[in-house]
Amino acid sequence: MMSVPVYHVISPRYEVVSDGGNEEHDVITLSGSDSDDGSSESDADGIVHSPADEPDRPLRTPVITEDVAATESSNLVESVRHASVRERTDSGEDELEAAEVRRKRQRLDPVAGPSTSTSTGKEEDRNAAEECTICFDPITTNGDHRPACLVCGHIFGLHCIKKWLSQPEREKRLCPQCKTKAKEQDIRLLFLSKTAICLVDNSELEGARNGLKQAKEELRRIKMQQSSMENDQRMAKLQIIAANEENRRLARELEDAKLLVEEFKRQVGVVAAGSTTMAAAAAAATVGTPQITTNAAVKYGLVLELMRDYKEASARVMAFYQAGHRLVISQKLNAANHGPFGGGSGLKMVSCLDFNTTEVMPLNTGLIRDICVNEANGNTLIGSMDKSLLLVNLNQKSVIHKYQEDFAVWSVAWNRDDSKYFYCGLADGSVSVYDIRYLAGRVNRLSREGSGNPPVFQLTHMERRHDHKFSPSGLVVSSTNRCGFYTSSSPSLDQHEFFDFEQMGSQFATTFDRPTRMIARSYRPHASCQFIRHSMEEFSHSLSTSPKIQLNTLHSVSRGALAGVMYRGTFLSLCGRADESSADNLRLAMPDQSSCSVLLWDLMDRNPKQTLKTPQLPLDLCAFVNNGRPLTAVLMENGLQVYASRAMQ
Repeated sequence: MMSVPVYHVISPRYEVVSDGGNEEHDVITLSGSDSDDGSSESDADGIVHSPADEPDRPLRTPVITEDVAATESSNLVESVRHASVRERTDSGEDELEAAEVRRKRQRLDPVAGPSTSTSTGKEEDRNAAEECTICFDPITTNGDHRPACLVCGHIFGLHCIKKWLSQPEREKRLCPQCKTKAKEQDIRLLFLSKTAICLVDNSELEGARNGLKQAKEELRRIKMQQSSMENDQRMAKLQIIAANEENRRLARELEDAKLLVEEFKRQVGVVAAGSTTMAAAAAAATVGTPQITTNAAVKYGLVLELMRDYKEASARVMAFYQAGHRLVISQKLNAANHGPFGGGSGLKMVSCLDFNTTEVMPLNTGLIRDICVNEANGNTLIGSMDKSLLLVNLNQKSVIHKYQEDFAVWSVAWNRDDSKYFYCGLADGSVSVYDIRYLAGRVNRLSREGSGNPPVFQLTHMERRHDHKFSPSGLVVSSTNRCGFYTSSSPSLDQHEFFDFEQMGSQFATTFDRPTRMIARSYRPHASCQFIRHSMEEFSHSLSTSPKIQLNTLHSVSRGALAGVMYRGTFLSLCGRADESSADNLRLAMPDQSSCSVLLWDLMDRNPKQTLKTPQLPLDLCAFVNNGRPLTAVLMENGLQVYASRAMQ
């Protein structure tokens, strides 16, 4: 029996050939290997029965039937289709790999631009990524518009997204693109190259801006140095002027001393040697000795030293700042010279070294009614008719704080025992107490019973003095129908006593002298007295079981009949220092609007000792000592007069 050869198909590769002359069958050659040497190979799938196993038997081409041929042909077609699909897949992977290589090369090479083969859609996406979707401006590499993203990943300009998320409405704090909740803490800066997304390179612009900022800072520093040098030069000139004034003052004192010596020689007499006995000399010495200790023969008075005309100003009140050698004057500002501050009020600071150097400090306030300076630090209280109370520092020329009251502020005063407290008198007749450490408002209010009370036009705080016969401290409050004294152990006047002083009519001015603790009250004309009356009084108190504080009248004078505008007077010392005032050299200076002058009274005579004519109605007087010289300033609406005390023959 002859054996039939068995073939195991390893690879689905077939070859259809024709036998040439035989028309009955097609011969399909199955090859399990690509080898052409006739040898058989084995693999893991099967064994090919090689003719080498039977060398004596010749090879035969198997005869395949129609069914077998159909099956094999379908397998052949399927194999060819799989081969074509695999070839297309391999070519697609090669294209993707090549595109990835090109993209990486573009990222690594910043010079290479985008491929020209990109589509229009990709270019639009790229241009959209270059712009901030909030402002539609290009995102820059530096500065405020550098790239920043949120948690959701969307990129915006740093300044735009900060402004977007800082909106007060909480419901609007969302991502502008995806509406995801976001907050300003979610912003993250992105450090990207220009090829990651297309950014505008503004490094040169930022460098130019930084250079401009540094140049401006340098210019500001140079201007400050120049201003400092100018101030130093101005202060040097003022010091020279002050030195010259001191020399002139010493020369005047020398002349006064010479007058005293000549007066002494005339009273004692000069007795020639040999004709004068010791008794005559002793008698002459006895007569002349008391005359050395008095200057009764030398009379002192006020002499006009200078006058300044402030045509553009509209002054009302003034105060003296001893440490700064300046007169502080209220002034109404006009829009032509002071721009946005026009229509309001400010402070004109006049240097007392030459009375020429002036400086205006604008304040956003209404008409100023009173000024009070704290000599220790330059803090100044300013009461205004627009219901505001300002705390200003004259050294720094700045407003520290602005308090708001319920009524117009007519008067202000510092506590001289504790400078942390101050007071203000209001238009309704009440007094507000403030603590400089508490900025929210007043800490106490002293009000009168009833309604329709007149305003408190004058406040004066008396410090405690153990070297004076009237030692208590307290607050003197003056209005048109009431004058009283608040005293308390606390500077806030929480638990206080009030002593009401007797009045002789409707008063419109109160003048106080700190060294002597004397007070002068001015009354309007009334039925029993047709003239303005000035009453000079002193404080007294009893230490009995029921303490009582009252005013004792020392002297009273009457002059003038016009008091249409409220004004203020002052006590002044004609000789010596201001803290050595006594009844001998003390004068009361009060404006007289009927004669447009200032009248000086002493404590003994009913007639004025001196009359000082003024070109305008005097509104306020201020006596002060500058460089050892007692001076008196007379303030008018558009001018200032300064008088000096001189020895007169």
